[in-house]
Amino acid sequence: MRFRVEFSPRELWQLLGYGVAGNFFEGNEKLPKNIREKCIIEIETLAENPIPRGVVKLAGRRNIYRIRVGKYRILYQFCPEDRLVIIVRIGKRESVYQR
Repeated sequence: MRFRVEFSPRELWQLLGYGVAGNFFEGNEKLPKNIREKCIIEIETLAENPIPRGVVKLAGRRNIYRIRVGKYRILYQFCPEDRLVIIVRIGKRESVYQR
């Protein structure tokens, strides 16, 4: 049973290997190539299993989960009724949780 995976614009640009700059995406640098590749693998697994082993549901946020990729984190929202996974944020641990 596969789930649809969607991305916010910022995260899609990062996974494609583009740095994001300017006021709209302030504070988000280009992801290193090895991290990008690992993130893509993790995201592909979400299409098969949206809550794989090692995933943590974030306290105080509705249906938001976290995957660890080295020093980086992937935050995503899981909507089981719509069979949808939305990649909300990808970034370094120290900055990814800021709203």
